[in-house]
Amino acid sequence: AQTANTLARTIPLSTAEIAQLRELGEAVNYNGYGETPDDVLIAPAALYARLSGYADPLDFARDDPVVTQLAAQRRSDLAAVVQLKPWRESASGAVFTLPDAPWSRRVLGAFANLLSERSSTAAFAVLKARADGSFTVSVRAPFAAPRGADALCRPFGGNGRAGAAGIDALPASRLDEFAQAFEQHAWT
Repeated sequence: AQTANTLARTIPLSTAEIAQLRELGEAVNYNGYGETPDDVLIAPAALYARLSGYADPLDFARDDPVVTQLAAQRRSDLAAVVQLKPWRESASGAVFTLPDAPWSRRVLGAFANLLSERSSTAAFAVLKARADGSFTVSVRAPFAAPRGADALCRPFGGNGRAGAAGIDALPASRLDEFAQAFEQHAWT
């Protein structure tokens, strides 16, 4: 978000327009998360077709009600998930588990990002139960020192960037092993 705000200030946009573009970007990105078409508010191809009809994204954000609907769904899902207590906490951060539900499939990455923004010195892992019994995992290294998330996830079949990584299908049999590795991981 900081990079986007810095770049936005280099072109003639008002503060309101920058906020509108941020909301649009977050809404479009958020709508792409889900395991089935029923998990999202609008099929990504249909959203693209609507968006591509506009030369200016600000016009789309202002004119198409789907942007407001997506943003409202994102806020609603985040409001529900922030009420959850961590499954495990340690000096390095916290691990959260989410049920297998459409809202949790949408909110997984956004929740991990929100946690990271709220506590810049802690690491976070958000695990979402899958129908097959495994877990999808989203990991965020401490925002203040974004290193090590990829290294933590690789031994469990995952990958990603140093600051943010994940695992598509962590077997339930390795759940405690992952939690222990998270708690013992050297984030610096």
